[in-house]
Amino acid sequence: RIRNLLSGSRQLLTFWITVPVDLPLEDDLVLPENPVPPVGGQGEAEVLQAMQMEARASRSDLRQQVQEVQSAQYQVSFARGEYLPTLDLDASAYLDRTNYSTYAQQTDWSALLLFTFPLYDGGRIRSNVMTAQSLLRQAELARDELARQVELEVKNAFLTLQSDLATLATLEASVQAADENCRLLLEEYRQGLASNLEVVTGQNQLLSARINLEHQKNQVRIDWVTLKLTQGLVPEGTSADLWVSPAPNPPEKSKS
Repeated sequence: RIRNLLSGSRQLLTFWITVPVDLPLEDDLVLPENPVPPVGGQGEAEVLQAMQMEARASRSDLRQQVQEVQSAQYQVSFARGEYLPTLDLDASAYLDRTNYSTYAQQTDWSALLLFTFPLYDGGRIRSNVMTAQSLLRQAELARDELARQVELEVKNAFLTLQSDLATLATLEASVQAADENCRLLLEEYRQGLASNLEVVTGQNQLLSARINLEHQKNQVRIDWVTLKLTQGLVPEGTSADLWVSPAPNPPEKSKS
């Protein structure tokens, strides 16, 4: 039963990450030394604004919405074009004609010009123009709403990364304090001033602090990837500065 659950979990993981599960799961993320400025740091607002602008230019859903606005603008122009007169040309060429007049039989082509001017159509063109303009306003509102949502998502991811970086610094200090406390307890134990229970308790506190620190490091890396996702830089081909090159000589199955 456990083997079946493991096989199903591997297949589900393959479906979501689109990577063969027999490849080694290695964390090759390149995390900058200072991903974002600290809270209240110099240039914090400028960095956030730059990331939001990059998201507006990179997010595929926002680009799609911009294209929909352009399409709606073309629809408005097309609808207004129905007010203009039209001139149609209908030309034909004949290989052979029988049972016609002498002039028609000696003529191997004909052409017809048709000029149309919309004097009155019961308001159909005006209705089409107003409908196209309404669709254009809807597309513009959807674009602006999505742009504000993208900016908000980037800001939330930015603030989350800032908060977790501050927590990471606190946990690093906590590990140093726990390590110093553990060394002091060991020294006191050697001198008979502390019991073995106190030493074990100090070691447990140090181990717990280190585990919390590693967990927070992973959380910071996840926050960094989340920020890049909200900017639209992952998984599209603009993330060369985020991921390192894959390991050479991959397994044969990964080449298929």
